[in-house]
Amino acid sequence: MKGLIISVFIALFALLTGCGQGYKTHKTVEDFLENQMQITQYKIIEWGKIDSTFRISSDVLAVLRKQGKIQFKRDLSYCVPSAKLNFLTVKYVKDDNIKDTVSQTFYINDQQTGVVAFKQN
Repeated sequence: MKGLIISVFIALFALLTGCGQGYKTHKTVEDFLENQMQITQYKIIEWGKIDSTFRISSDVLAVLRKQGKIQFKRDLSYCVPSAKLNFLTVKYVKDDNIKDTVSQTFYINDQQTGVVAFKQN
């Protein structure tokens, strides 16, 4: 019985911790969409699974940032990258136009305080 109670508490803790991480990551991406990309009218269709990587080099980040500058025709402000990056794919619709569906992968620093790069899928 004691083992069952401990297992339930561990599962509940893991669930609550995961939800907090997801909320913080989603909020970071939404802030970037609105403040840096200046996309104000959008509706999220799908949030991908949050994962992490150590395999994104500074050269790859520079290429991704350059592509963002070309796409938006201006410099975007990015967060300083950490060694470990979280990433997720987001699908959203701009201006409630289903024909204008966008799929992008966002790379977020380990502290989940800002986007370090993104790519168009």
